Amino acid sequence: MGVLFIKEKFRLQIHSHQTTKMTNVLVCFVILAIVSSASSKCYEWNSLFVFNWNLLAPKWTNDAMYPAAVIDRRLFNETNRLSMAKNAIIGANADVIMLQEVQNDWLEELKLALGSTYDLAIYKEHEPIFQPTAFLRINMKQGLGNAIFFKPRRLTLLDTRDFLTTSSGNRVVFATFEMTQVNRPPITFVNSQLEKGILGIGTRLFQVNNIHEITKMIRNDLEQRFSLEFEPQVVWGGDFNTLSDMQTYARMSNLGYSNVFDVLKLPTPNNYYGSLVFPHPISYVFVPTQSIQRNLIEIAYSFVNNEDERQPAEKEQDRLSAINFYVHNILAAAKLSSDSSNYEILSEFLRKRLTYDHPLNDILRKGSDHASQIVSFCFP
Repeated sequence: MGVLFIKEKFRLQIHSHQTTKMTNVLVCFVILAIVSSASSKCYEWNSLFVFNWNLLAPKWTNDAMYPAAVIDRRLFNETNRLSMAKNAIIGANADVIMLQEVQNDWLEELKLALGSTYDLAIYKEHEPIFQPTAFLRINMKQGLGNAIFFKPRRLTLLDTRDFLTTSSGNRVVFATFEMTQVNRPPITFVNSQLEKGILGIGTRLFQVNNIHEITKMIRNDLEQRFSLEFEPQVVWGGDFNTLSDMQTYARMSNLGYSNVFDVLKLPTPNNYYGSLVFPHPISYVFVPTQSIQRNLIEIAYSFVNNEDERQPAEKEQDRLSAINFYVHNILAAAKLSSDSSNYEILSEFLRKRLTYDHPLNDILRKGSDHASQIVSFCFP
């Protein structure tokens, strides 16, 4: 019964991608996860689907962050990216949606798009002092923050909180729910975006320690306020801005949290493509290790939507379109005439040597420099 439910639910996700290649990949991933982790105690009524995604705030899409000579900046078109974000979020059909880098103008658009199915549990912007340095203040719009949406037909909202985690104004949001008509523990969802960069290592360690202590405080407070029969469970997702072999990730383990892919005994797929060097994972969904060991939480499957879903003809068309874009930019930067001879010489040179798109261009066609993640949880 549990396996049948997972297959049926996942068919919605497969249908939304509408590509044979992606369908095959997802089916293989689901079957692998079902074989390794699905339980006969998992049914639709005690399972939740969680979606985690950093949207890439439009204010970061500038030449200082992403040089035009490398990236096809047409993919930063805000209207197109917002449309892709809406379609991806709706197509995921998740019960809980955790989003990072949500500008408040995008938030209003998302609320309109999701309004018939989802409620907004909480959205809080980072403090005004959480701003980029002066030379990056290009395309600056309203503030950005973290948001949690949920399906009210599946969940009852008990509590929301937000806290500053650094002196630089970084904010984390919490939302606690009870599953509708199900006698199961409440679940506290933690949505964080940690400070980035090499210089932020110490700050990230401080942040995860701080968030962990806040989570314990919330759990104790909820147990007293609602006289809970069960101890609240925790699902902690977001953009952690850290690799899995770095100190912050290790600290999460020391604090008693496990990455869902580690639980599934699968490598964490690449989900960040904005470094301009190589893709790597920095966004995760963690759960308490003890809850996994005590079978209070099971993970049926998880996947990261980082596949290139284009057909060969579409890839070639996009490659040639990108070459055309690069030629115009290179000629303009070099202050050379864009007459036909210069254009043809440079175009032919790039056609022979630029045999593939930069990975960031591939992922931007999905709407962000991050790939989204979905996790199927079960609460036996």
